[in-house]
Amino acid sequence: MPSNAIERQPLIAWNGITAGSGGTALASVLSGTVTITCPSAAASSTGSRAATITGLASGAKVFVTCGSIPQGFALVSASATAADTLTGSFLNVTTANIATSALVTLQYLAIN
Repeated sequence: MPSNAIERQPLIAWNGITAGSGGTALASVLSGTVTITCPSAAASSTGSRAATITGLASGAKVFVTCGSIPQGFALVSASATAADTLTGSFLNVTTANIATSALVTLQYLAIN
C-alpha cells in the first residue's frame, strides 16, 4: 500500500454494523409510526401510554416526534421500556385536570 493511502476499516462487523473501530454493533434500525391514546392527567402532572412495536429491544435508543397532540399537553419523553414496547410520557402543562381519549400518532426511529 502506498504511504499516502488511507487504510479503510470495514463497516460491517460479524454481528452488525459498526461505525469506527470502537463503535457498538447495531442489531437493527426501526422506523415508522404508531398511534396511542393520550392519557388523562391532573394539573401539572404526567401520564404515560405504551404501544407495541415489534422488534423493538428493551433499552433501545428511540427518537420520537409527534404531530398534533391535545391542547395543554407536551410529549416529554419516549423510551423502549420492554421488548416490543414503546412508552410515551405526556405532561399536562396547564393548571387544570385534562380528561382526554384523543389519539396521538408518534413517528419513531429506534436503534437496537
